Amino acid sequence: MKLELKLTVSIGLSFNKVFAKLASDMRKPDFVTIIKKRKF
Repeated sequence: MKLELKLTVSIGLSFNKVFAKLASDMRKPDFVTIIKKRKF
């Protein structure tokens, strides 16, 4: 399906919106990046 639609996804998960956005921008395309509060 990815080859048909030619879409990529980058997902950032974190304890707040700012860090979630930073996480999604860290590794593109097609990655899920998690920034945990205890690691920060």
